[in-house]
Amino acid sequence: MDEARLIEGHAAVAFARRHRCPSPPALVAGDWVQRAACRGSGFGPYFPQGGASAGPAKAVCAGCPVRTECLAFALEHPQLQGVWGGTSDAERRELRGRA
Repeated sequence: MDEARLIEGHAAVAFARRHRCPSPPALVAGDWVQRAACRGSGFGPYFPQGGASAGPAKAVCAGCPVRTECLAFALEHPQLQGVWGGTSDAERRELRGRA
C-alpha cells in the first residue's frame, strides 16, 4: 500500500471514531466516494459546530455528481452525523419519518 493511501486510510478511521460511524464511510460506502465533490476538502464544513451554517457544505453538495448515492448511504446509516447528500441530520430524520 502506498503512503498516500495509508494516510488516507488512517484519516478515515479517525473520522469514523470521532463521528461514531461503525466503519470509515469511505471504506464501506462504495466507489462513488471517489467521485464526490467534497473529496479532499476536509471534514470541517460538513460538521458545523456551535450554530455554524451548513450552507457552505450544502453548496458543494448541490453540484455534486454523486449526491443521490451519498444521500442514500446516509439514509441507510442513521448514526451518521453532519451534511451528507446535501442534507443535515434533522433533514434526514424527517425524510426517514416520511418513508
